[in-house]
Amino acid sequence: MFTQQHPETFAQPEPATVAARDGWTLAHEAARGGHAGMIKALRATVPTGQALMKVDCHGRTPAHEAARHGHARVIDALQSAGVPPAALMYSWDGWTPAHEAAQRGQAEVIQALAAAGVSAADMEAGAFTAHDSNTTTPAQEAAIGGHAPALAALRAAGVDLMIGDRFRRTPAHEAARHGHACVIAALHEAGVSPLALMAPDRCGKTAAHEAAQHGHAAVIDALQAAGVSRRALQAKDREGKTALDYAVQCGHGELVVALS
Repeated sequence: MFTQQHPETFAQPEPATVAARDGWTLAHEAARGGHAGMIKALRATVPTGQALMKVDCHGRTPAHEAARHGHARVIDALQSAGVPPAALMYSWDGWTPAHEAAQRGQAEVIQALAAAGVSAADMEAGAFTAHDSNTTTPAQEAAIGGHAPALAALRAAGVDLMIGDRFRRTPAHEAARHGHACVIAALHEAGVSPLALMAPDRCGKTAAHEAAQHGHAAVIDALQAAGVSRRALQAKDREGKTALDYAVQCGHGELVVALS
């Protein structure tokens, strides 16, 4: 049987902070849908811009949602509403809106974050502050997805593209592993030296080792086009294996020819 409750039971919180049990708010919804005008309207219901930036149970803010779905105008709206750069780049376990944008190739969102005052240092962060040892940098995420324009946007924002994670893996390692020769070319065009492209990770593996192990001949070609010498391609990892060794071991005949 329905029991009448006191009117205060039905009192509504401020619109921007109306949340489901998982912490999802109207600001999250507006950001996901790309409704920059709604962000402005919601701002009028809260005391400060930062009050728009509630965190849901997954550690995601409206800025994460805007970045994930490519809504640069929402980032602009949040900044105009008074959300400070530090709040725009809220990090839960090292995963920021810059990671979201880079992972999905949203170059315009990266540009919007930079225009909103997010520093290069904040965009470089992630792998060094996360509790999860698998967390990558935004540049690595862009490389994994083969998103050269996102890398270019990060570079334009002043980000050091070749900062590695805690395993010293760089965007060159990720590009090589996933077969994105275009990313190797983009890194070279951004001024990354042949020596840096071939920097070893903690296991001594270089981008050439990754390309050879996963059968990506085009990446070996891109490394050579970027100035990597044949001698560098013959570097050994901590197990004493060269890229050629991995090509033979994994049965990639076309790479055996290229690396011999």
